[in-house]
Amino acid sequence: MNPVVISVCIMLVLALMRVNVVVALTFSAIIGGIVSGMSLNDAVSAFESGLGGGATIALSYAMLGYLCCRYFKIWHYRLTCSKCN
Repeated sequence: MNPVVISVCIMLVLALMRVNVVVALTFSAIIGGIVSGMSLNDAVSAFESGLGGGATIALSYAMLGYLCCRYFKIWHYRLTCSKCN
């Protein structure tokens, strides 16, 4: 099957699962690169080179923000659950 079709299908499934769009795009691009026969390093560098001038930095900040939000949600959940017990 065509790696582009697989990548788009993965991105659509992740978007329907309400995964962050930046994470879905990054993950599906890397999986598409791996399916096409690239190594992980080649797939990541091809994804980064395909981005525009400041998009690499913007993507880095978006991923950092996403991870911080996830960490806060886990921390907040654990804090509220420990107070309930």
